[in-house]
Parts: sequence; structure tokens; C-alpha cells
Amino acid sequence: MSETIRILVVDDHPVFRDGLVTVLGTQTDFDVVGEAAGGSQAVEMAAQLTPDVVLMDLEMPEMDGVQALTAMRSHHPGQRVIILPRLMMKTASSRRSRRERRGTS
Repeated sequence: MSETIRILVVDDHPVFRDGLVTVLGTQTDFDVVGEAAGGSQAVEMAAQLTPDVVLMDLEMPEMDGVQALTAMRSHHPGQRVIILPRLMMKTASSRRSRRERRGTS
């Protein structure tokens, strides 16, 4: 029997965050233990919840993902973090929009 991976999801856009939590919730080996809307909240929650993995956006107001990652790692050096670069998502969205305007898929 496999162990469940405990995940903290961090993104300042609630629609994206909710969608990610919903998708992760369909997987039996993932357990979303918390959601944070910003870097400082993520640092606090990571310390309290001790997730196995933090999925985190880089571009957030107040404390960005790099600052949050640095703070997390100062308290828990082995904290695993997967960065969700919004630029990649914006690029994919831009390509999709251009294809739609051209009428191709």
C-alpha cells in the first residue's frame, strides 16, 4: 500500500487554486492538507502542517514564491517545493488564443 502525499497549494488566484485542489483531490495518493493565498500565509501553514510537498506560484503580491521558499527552507531545509510558473501558463493560454483566432486547433 502506498503512502499518501500531503500537499500544500499556494496561489493568489482563487479560481486556479480551487481548480488545482479539485484535480489533486481526484487522486487517491494525494491529500491536500491546506491552501494559501500568499507567501507569508504559505510559510506559516508549511510550518504548522508540515506537508510533503508545497505547490507554489512564483508571482504573488506581498511575499513572492522565491521569498516564501527561502523562508520555508530556513526553518525546514528539506522542504520540497514545486514551483508553478505562471509565465508557462500564460504562454500556453496565449498560444491557445492565437490558434482560436486563426481557427486552428
